[in-house]
Amino acid sequence: MGLIFTDIPELEGSKTEIVLVNLSELESSFEALVEKRLAHLSELSDALICDGEDFDIIKSILLSIRRDGSAEDENVIEENKREAALLYSKVSFAERLILYRHVAESFFSEHRESLANRHISEEYIASADSADKIAYLSNPFNDEAYIRLSQSLKQPRAVYCHGAEEICRAVYDGGCEYCILPVEASGVKLSAFYGQIFKYGLWKCAEHEVKTPDGYTRYALLRRGRLAHKRERAPKAHGYFLEFLAPLDESASISDILAAAEFCRMKLRRIDTVNGRVCINLKIDKSDMETFMTYIATECPTITPLGIYKQV
Repeated sequence: MGLIFTDIPELEGSKTEIVLVNLSELESSFEALVEKRLAHLSELSDALICDGEDFDIIKSILLSIRRDGSAEDENVIEENKREAALLYSKVSFAERLILYRHVAESFFSEHRESLANRHISEEYIASADSADKIAYLSNPFNDEAYIRLSQSLKQPRAVYCHGAEEICRAVYDGGCEYCILPVEASGVKLSAFYGQIFKYGLWKCAEHEVKTPDGYTRYALLRRGRLAHKRERAPKAHGYFLEFLAPLDESASISDILAAAEFCRMKLRRIDTVNGRVCINLKIDKSDMETFMTYIATECPTITPLGIYKQV
């Protein structure tokens, strides 16, 4: 139902009434046109997911803007370049989001694993010796964070280190499965610690906020690889979040990212700048992660994910 421009009593009988009538007619025509486009879009997405070519075509869509794929990925893109180009040239941003949802629902519903893991995960299996070991710097506030963040692990074991570099390297070298670092102090992102997270390719599993005399410090439980283990015991979580980085020089696309997040029922938690990039944090409880990650993998290949984690 569009705007009814003629339903403005103050303007009835005025010289602008004919303009208002025309606007109403155009609005109705626009609504009908959008409905037709969406119907054709549905047919297009159905066509892309049939005739035994579903995997190649969809993979082409998901990889068409990426440039870091394997030779096999590049071949798939080249073979389906025409279809992908046609798709992007014929549909609007809003309609592409609907297409991504249709693709996620129609194709990926057959797969049990999360599409988020499919696109932004690197499976890492800890050794028996390092499993559940947590590297961190011991002090009263860090110890409180360790007690809370370790509750989701079966047999947590503390490994005491002397600084952020040593903490991260303990995980990177395989001596520990996890580490704990402060990532925020009273609303300010701690860029130096984020720098270590980027350097060693760590992934947020959980966060916990510790009260301090000056306000609070938020700590992150981190590990290598991006597939968090399912644990038998888990602390009560206060929500699940997705955090990722986007280059500052592509800030014009941030509005599209946030629009896609809203379309997928995600709530913006906050936006910061960290080490020259935009850091976006979204609350993802009951959200459509499959559609959002299909959009991210396709249209935002320069985004760096930091974690899908719980707040405990």
